[in-house]
Amino acid sequence: MGEHPRDRILDATRALLCEAGQDRPVSVGQVAANAHVSRATVYRYFPDKTALLQAAGAGDPNGTLPAEPRARIVEAALEVFGERGIHAATMAEIASRAGLSVSGLHWHFKNKDELVAAIGASIPIATTLMTEALRAERDDADLETQLASLATVAIRELRRRRAMVRVMILETGIHPDVARLARQHTIGRFFPLLTAIFERHARRGTIRPGSARARAQVIVGMLVVHALLRPTFDELLEPDDDVTVREYVQIMLRGVLASRQEDGS
Repeated sequence: MGEHPRDRILDATRALLCEAGQDRPVSVGQVAANAHVSRATVYRYFPDKTALLQAAGAGDPNGTLPAEPRARIVEAALEVFGERGIHAATMAEIASRAGLSVSGLHWHFKNKDELVAAIGASIPIATTLMTEALRAERDDADLETQLASLATVAIRELRRRRAMVRVMILETGIHPDVARLARQHTIGRFFPLLTAIFERHARRGTIRPGSARARAQVIVGMLVVHALLRPTFDELLEPDDDVTVREYVQIMLRGVLASRQEDGS
């Protein structure tokens, strides 16, 4: 290896990449141990793991730039929070997952509360669902079409953001910022629009009278449970999400559609 610490770090990184293959992760801790330096020394020469890997020749073959550090931190925090819970997660663990030093993480976020607040502003699931819900609420399509469209989008987004769902369910009752995040950025925004859709169809007489909030709760509950069950019980679930959506919507409709006698037919 080279005599200069930076050279030894790069040599160690390249050796580890050759052993593991570039598709497998190489940690800063592994590099430091193989280069016989401390992690602090690695970060003295390279601000984060992405910079280290790029310097060692392990850049993205497509030539795209890595995500901004702040975005990587938010994604890493969401993953760690979902796996360990907010209180058990450490800033050091989040920094490592994001490929940054702890000091690099603190440059962007002083504490976990700031991270929790940033998650809500950075996650596109709420925007995506809100857009679809607004379209359905303004549309004159029948309830089946509206619910199928909403459920299709929701299943796709919840699958992509499963960690967020776990954080919401496990942490809302004990962490005030998570409860605020849920109200402002996810269910708290989506629920009223879904409720309004059921209220409008009830006024039209196409569905029987009943609690629009309870009906919205049923739809959201089915979708959230589906997202939580999929990783562990995948082989027991319907593999086709489109089939799942159709069945969910039919289960709901058979319970709320107005009968012929009720609608005067």
